[in-house]
Amino acid sequence: MKRLARLVALVVLLTPGTSPADDGSTELSGWFPYTLSELEELVDASPQIRLLTAKQEETRRRESIWHDISVSAGFNPIRTADQFTDRIRAGLAVSMPLDILLFRDSARVSREVETLEMEKLRGDLKREMRRLWYERQRRLVEIRQMEAELGLARLQVQKASTLLVAQDASLDNVREVEVAASRIETAIAGKQIDLRDLEDGMLTLVGKQ
Repeated sequence: MKRLARLVALVVLLTPGTSPADDGSTELSGWFPYTLSELEELVDASPQIRLLTAKQEETRRRESIWHDISVSAGFNPIRTADQFTDRIRAGLAVSMPLDILLFRDSARVSREVETLEMEKLRGDLKREMRRLWYERQRRLVEIRQMEAELGLARLQVQKASTLLVAQDASLDNVREVEVAASRIETAIAGKQIDLRDLEDGMLTLVGKQ
């Protein structure tokens, strides 16, 4: 019994990643605080939408009929014949661009253009959001597949370590399967980085990053 206990202990020591804290269950849960529908609803608060809204408001302000109309007051002495009198003529002068009178429909056309610009931007942002979301889902599937492969690789490490203890395998065989498992762990870490990058991209798109 003592010999069997020592054998089990040695196998545990030779097997990487067998501790509960190292199983990756918390790292690979794929938790994210938003659903795709919620992210699409947040598109209207995105920096791009806010910027376009501000630009359109500035354009409307410049195109406003009152923006180019000026009113001035004048006080002129009244001249009769060859002398000035003590009377003062007061008057107001109003000036405006001629196109205000000639192109009364330009404001309506401008509003239609603004609406189309906003609709196009919303559509582009939602399409980009869906692309990032589906790419994130693809990464999750890849990570879970690689987790399964990692589990199999760890079993192979455990088997090789057991054979090493029983002197039915060499240390090179153990190292070979350990390297294979390590490569899978490294690949999973790379996919996790991709996953976080995609999530950051979605949050940045809606102004939450």
